[in-house]
Amino acid sequence: MTSSSTFLDLLPRKRHRSTENRLLSVLECGVCGEQFSLSGDKVPRLLLCGHSFCHDCLTRLPIQAGSLVCPMDRQITDVGSGGVWSLKKNFALIELMEKLQLGGITHVFQPSTSHKNLDSDTNVLVSEATCCDEDDSHVATLYCLVCCTNLCQNCSASTHSTRTLSKHKRIDLKDKPSQPTMCPLHQTHALEFACLQEECRFSPAMCYLCKEHGKHKGHKHNLLENEVRSTRAVAREAAERAGAFLSQVNEHAAKTADAIERVEGGIRLFSDQGGVVSRQQYTGTAESARACVREYFTRLRETLAAQEEVAITTLDSHVQSRVTALRRMHDDATALRSQISAALGHCNNVLRQNDCTVLAARSEVEALDHMFDQQQRQFSEQTSAASDALDPAIPVTFTKDNRIHIGRKLEIRVVTLGLDGAGKTTLLFKLKQDEFMQPIPTIGFNVETVDFRNLRYTVWDVGGKHKLRPLWKHYYLNTQAVLFVVDSCDSDRFVEAHAELAKLMCEKDLRDAALLVLANKQDLPGAVPCDELIARLNLHKLCCGRSWKALPCDASSGAGLEEGLLWLSRQLVAAGVLEVV
Repeated sequence: MTSSSTFLDLLPRKRHRSTENRLLSVLECGVCGEQFSLSGDKVPRLLLCGHSFCHDCLTRLPIQAGSLVCPMDRQITDVGSGGVWSLKKNFALIELMEKLQLGGITHVFQPSTSHKNLDSDTNVLVSEATCCDEDDSHVATLYCLVCCTNLCQNCSASTHSTRTLSKHKRIDLKDKPSQPTMCPLHQTHALEFACLQEECRFSPAMCYLCKEHGKHKGHKHNLLENEVRSTRAVAREAAERAGAFLSQVNEHAAKTADAIERVEGGIRLFSDQGGVVSRQQYTGTAESARACVREYFTRLRETLAAQEEVAITTLDSHVQSRVTALRRMHDDATALRSQISAALGHCNNVLRQNDCTVLAARSEVEALDHMFDQQQRQFSEQTSAASDALDPAIPVTFTKDNRIHIGRKLEIRVVTLGLDGAGKTTLLFKLKQDEFMQPIPTIGFNVETVDFRNLRYTVWDVGGKHKLRPLWKHYYLNTQAVLFVVDSCDSDRFVEAHAELAKLMCEKDLRDAALLVLANKQDLPGAVPCDELIARLNLHKLCCGRSWKALPCDASSGAGLEEGLLWLSRQLVAAGVLEVV
């Protein structure tokens, strides 16, 4: 006998056939369904309730407070600190297996847990042949539903040849109904009912005795076949849904893998018309994006290099013209100094002469004195005019488009527009003179310069009456910023203000100009808040793609004006130069 022979192989075929379910329940673990062994992980261990399970399955059961719950009847067995190892082995079952092994019983059949063998040549599971109940040498092909016997064709014809037995219904053996599962507590009764109580959800199957007299007494129940049918329906539906969901996940995973491959790039196999397969390297979108970034910054560096060259050329030209002017001033001062030194020497010579000689040189001395007065006045005027030229500092400012400005003040052209009565002129004079002026309708335009830090705003205030609005377009050329003033108290004219602002946004000459919307008269009662004004004028959509900002302001106190000028400065001048004042 080989070591791979099972204990069921040692039993006579006829006995196995009549007590198959009982032998499986005795010689197999009720949890994993595998046969017990004399030692090792499959050795049977005995619980307090009388059930035996293999050592391997018991180690997988949870141990709580030193106790282990039987998976069959949920009874508790104390295992203490030793765990599963403290449980006694089922020596009666081990002794039975040893006797079967030493008894030398001839091997007749070879069942297994699933009663199937694996064909080593075809690698296909093949059902084991069933013996005829009338003749062990015959292979059964039929099953009698009345006699509950397996029969071959010949034995079926011979045993059911009488008029009474011939009426028995016989079916193909493969259609034989499954044998009912016996109750583990009452092995002579089949499991016919399912307990519906919540506490019995892990072991709901029960027999008649369990239902009427056992632990399930008084519990809600249903027929086992009904519960199994509904559970199978749920499982079938879940399987269909899981299959459909799995298909979706597989499709998504395939798309994800393809997307990763397209992003990262790699090697693909291509076949030509002749069927020759070749490996070709292809570029992913990530590398294309990197190439685009490199190309952009290469162009940007080239543009910056060209702008830097222009700025350096402009600065060199300014320095050269300034040095030339300073040298001319120096040469003029040197010539004037020589003239004054000569005249001074002549005067000192006259002072050393006698009285007659001095008197004779009176007219000449008066002419020299008159010349000194004229030259001194001219020199004072020239030095006062050239005071800035004598300053060695060279202030440099850059605009947003990297253009260089040399000088203390960067000139910014601003146009103030809006409906009549919005307070444009009042804002202008508040910026210029820091004083409040009573509103006066503007006929034509006003222009003022406003210095702010290292900037000089030239602000054009154009009248907002309806007949003057067609003239607005004559002030758009070279405008770098637009101040659009809205009367936040006059909500009835918001639609008209929106229409005029929409026209401004369509002007070609103003496409690069920054837009500052001032919600004026916020100090008056009934003024619409700036956020609501933004929504009423639909500025987010109207000014999309443009540098813009809306601020609340008050022309009488000047609140919000400095913040508006600061925002304009940051939009028109490169970062970092506003600190130069």
